[in-house]
Amino acid sequence: MPVKIGVAGLSYSIEQPNTRLPRQILRNVDVTFSPGKLTGVLGVSGVGKTTLLRAIGGFLNGGNLSGDVKVNGNDLSPVELRKIVGFVFQDDLQLPTLTPREYFTQSAVLRLPETLSALEKSRRVEETLTSLQLSSVADNLVGQPPHGISGGERKRLSIGLELIINPSILLVDEPTSGLDAFSALNVMELLKNLTMKGKTVVASIHQPSSEIFNIFDDILILAEGAVVFHGPVSSVVPYFTERGFRCPEYTNPADYVFINILSPTLAPSPIPKLVDSFAKQQSHGQHHQVGNGISPGIAKEMVSFWTQYKFLYVRAFRNSLRNRLVLRARIAQILFVNLLIGITYYNLPSRPAEAQIQDRGGLLFILSVSGFMSAILNVLGTFLLERNVFERENQCGYYDVPAYFFSKVAVELPNQIWVPFVGISISYWLVG
Repeated sequence: MPVKIGVAGLSYSIEQPNTRLPRQILRNVDVTFSPGKLTGVLGVSGVGKTTLLRAIGGFLNGGNLSGDVKVNGNDLSPVELRKIVGFVFQDDLQLPTLTPREYFTQSAVLRLPETLSALEKSRRVEETLTSLQLSSVADNLVGQPPHGISGGERKRLSIGLELIINPSILLVDEPTSGLDAFSALNVMELLKNLTMKGKTVVASIHQPSSEIFNIFDDILILAEGAVVFHGPVSSVVPYFTERGFRCPEYTNPADYVFINILSPTLAPSPIPKLVDSFAKQQSHGQHHQVGNGISPGIAKEMVSFWTQYKFLYVRAFRNSLRNRLVLRARIAQILFVNLLIGITYYNLPSRPAEAQIQDRGGLLFILSVSGFMSAILNVLGTFLLERNVFERENQCGYYDVPAYFFSKVAVELPNQIWVPFVGISISYWLVG
């Protein structure tokens, strides 16, 4: 279903930790994003591009947010927004031990309704792999840079995780960041193709090339948290020319805007006048109704706890088997510690009786402490390694905290039993 997003009077500020004074991030943003169009949000770093996308998608935490975000003219809560919006974050947080096919299957199982058949979910996974040109690496491990799949493939994987749920709105934060020119253009062409299916696609971008700039249908330029321009890409040059900023022929309009208008080194800054000029133009322009008043379908609640647990258990078990470096490190740690203990207390029965009593007490204490610390550090290390991935997936509605926690415990518990048992067996025979 085509969805139009209306943002009216959106402002956002946070309290600075040192001075306790408010810092204004967004200032009275008033824009509309239409279905079937790819909108680029431009601006220098720290201008509020990501904050705007997070506000639209319902992903803002803390701070003071005011204004309205309407979807087809309807007010939706942040929770409801997250159910109909696909949000692609700038950083691609993915477990290196999974494959693109497994990742898409995860998104399908945990985010699509349980009433949808397994065959339909599998079909959607295969279609997404094909449409994103990931079929050739579908069964390759994601890995960690510079190993595994390429940067462009990682970004397409992140986009595909959202496309699995077929959102009407797709928000993409810095999709070209860290990519070479070819991969960046490939990703932007992919986003452009999505608009042909009637989706509303909004992407923040720092400084696009001329090829990427012309892929956009609309451009939104932010400066100091306020709107400097919003309209068709073909209107950017004429708009600023009328205000005394003539872009030379054969010059990338985006480069010209960044250097001659948005640069913080300009004195006096033209930004305040341009913000006022655009605000006046909006107030004099004709008011457009935001959408057709038809509420978009709100996705159903999360799948059941049991479904989440089963899938996460299999994922955690698979991750444990494939992450051989961690397993080897655990075994090496246990062997080293218990060999050291065994050598220190070697052949304890041969010592004098009085010394044996004290030594056995010390031995039991050391074994208890080393076993306890080893278990704690291993468990904490396991959760810390996946902390960022867990927070991202939980925020995006993949699963609840209990399902993740109990699945990890179920996989880790056997490791906390048999690995220490092997180590203690070594020290036992050495000590005697």
